[in-house]
Amino acid sequence: ILASPKKQRMASEGVAVAGYSPELSKALKSVVKIFTTMASPNFSSPWQMCQQTKCTATGFVIAPLSSRRILTNAHAVANEVAVKIRKHGSAQRYTARVLAVGHECDIAMLTVDDDDFWADMVPLEINGLPAMQESVMVVGFPTGGDNVCVTKGVVSRIDRSTYSHGRTTLLAIQVDAAINSGNSGGPVILGDHVVGIAFQCLTSGENIGYIIPVPVINHFLEDLERHGGKYTGFCELGVSWQSLENEGMREVLDMPKGLTGVYITKTEPLFDASRQLMAGDVLTHFNGVEIADDGTFLFREAV
Repeated sequence: ILASPKKQRMASEGVAVAGYSPELSKALKSVVKIFTTMASPNFSSPWQMCQQTKCTATGFVIAPLSSRRILTNAHAVANEVAVKIRKHGSAQRYTARVLAVGHECDIAMLTVDDDDFWADMVPLEINGLPAMQESVMVVGFPTGGDNVCVTKGVVSRIDRSTYSHGRTTLLAIQVDAAINSGNSGGPVILGDHVVGIAFQCLTSGENIGYIIPVPVINHFLEDLERHGGKYTGFCELGVSWQSLENEGMREVLDMPKGLTGVYITKTEPLFDASRQLMAGDVLTHFNGVEIADDGTFLFREAV
């Protein structure tokens, strides 16, 4: 369904269109559908590639518009051969270029060289971390149809989680909004700004979806800015540790009652942490935050 020029102009100005809220109208002028043709490496025959496959995903334009940046998931463009982008309300597909890919955080940045693509796009601001039970809106192009789809849910958990694409453990937000294949890379909206990127769901559960939070997104963006558009990744502490839940170990280490932490078993010599820590130390705080005996810490106080 193509919107009339008048409705397109109203949406670009942040005015509600056809019963849509101003926030949704703005998001619809930013969200895009991504068509990727990919060919994975053939590890048994490394001189050739596997057969090409196709997939679809979602992306969105981020502020400022002059930077011409589109964010999506890394797994949506991994091993890409060609990437096409289609705006909401348009049938035309534009050729896109992959600028950077962060496989461990499952974020990729794209751009489109055609000036016509950016004529009526509205960028979205990335800001904030939602609280528990706050309502969020997921916008994307999941399976089950060709047009845009909007679902709503609440934030049910903020925790470290395993990112299935990069096999790393980073901060993630669990929501009960429907996130299906094709939603990957879509913006998660709270008010008039983006609070996350939809990227995976738990297939063995019901209505358990996960989004990449703003701190992880900002790290990706700042990393690119700091290193001239090159993604270098997330740092590691460079130590191995074990929990101190055993009372006998705590007594041997002469730990006073009430003090918690983890026992350092090994430090990597090439990491900066080896200059301050050594095997046998007890790490009690990190950046001023108390570490529990099982290695966990309180992310933030409930209010």
